[in-house]
Amino acid sequence: MQELFLSEGWRVTTAPDGATGLEAFISEPPACVVCAYRLDDTDGLHIATQFKNQVKHIPVVIISAVFEDGIEQRSLEHGADAFFLKPFDIESLLNSMRRLLQT
Repeated sequence: MQELFLSEGWRVTTAPDGATGLEAFISEPPACVVCAYRLDDTDGLHIATQFKNQVKHIPVVIISAVFEDGIEQRSLEHGADAFFLKPFDIESLLNSMRRLLQT
């Protein structure tokens, strides 16, 4: 994902876990947050909720490799602006992110 986003000319910052990422995102807000649904120390729902409580206008995209009933709806209810289930179409992801970054 990092290489894909870099190839689009976007600046990319990564974090080793949810807590570090959330801290970095809040101290220096990015243009967009892309987060895994499952993380070692938390989940994407927690990240989306905490981030949106601090910075409402920045889009959050959650990506999951595991399907669970209602996962997309729960993600959106917790503040995600978009949700993608792996495997997903790369162009669909990029188009969604371009749209989110323009709003």
